[in-house]
Amino acid sequence: MNDQTPSLAEPIDATPAPVATTHPSARDYVLAIIIALVGALFGIVGAFIQELRGGGLFVPFVAGPIIEEAVKPTGVYYLQARKPHLLRSQRFTAMLSGLSGLVFGLVESTIYVFVYISQPGHGIIIFRYTVDVALHTVCSFIVGLGINQRLIDSAEGKVPFLDGSRRYYITAIAIHAVFNITVTVLSLTDTWNFK
Repeated sequence: MNDQTPSLAEPIDATPAPVATTHPSARDYVLAIIIALVGALFGIVGAFIQELRGGGLFVPFVAGPIIEEAVKPTGVYYLQARKPHLLRSQRFTAMLSGLSGLVFGLVESTIYVFVYISQPGHGIIIFRYTVDVALHTVCSFIVGLGINQRLIDSAEGKVPFLDGSRRYYITAIAIHAVFNITVTVLSLTDTWNFK
């Protein structure tokens, strides 16, 4: 008799084999959300460091959008690299990334309204907490569409840099840069008076 075939005389283990969980639990989803939110706070630190370095118009028009779009979904990168089973679909990944952008936008707007701008008017407060927050949310969602295993492979040098994710990053960066340029031009020309 083959060594791998049990004989009829041997007792059969009636304990069912453990079944792999195919769906994350509600606790897993909450954990994924918390990690995405904490990652957004790392994005704030990255943006703050970038702003301290100066750079004139280069920072808000080029460097700012590149750095912010790259660092906002830090928590989602962690999930993709270390806990990919929590990212059940590309849409869910993008939603978590968008949530990171939402938190980033709220924190950034709070810093602008209460630290950078002395005596902000109602217009700038409303603008910062609506349009600006929406911008960060949408751009981060777009970036999230490109966060997948291929991005991790890119970071590890297994595939060309940002292969498969590049268009999402470039789209989000372009939207963010055009937004920054538009708001700056409209503010400098007094077209928008946020008082």
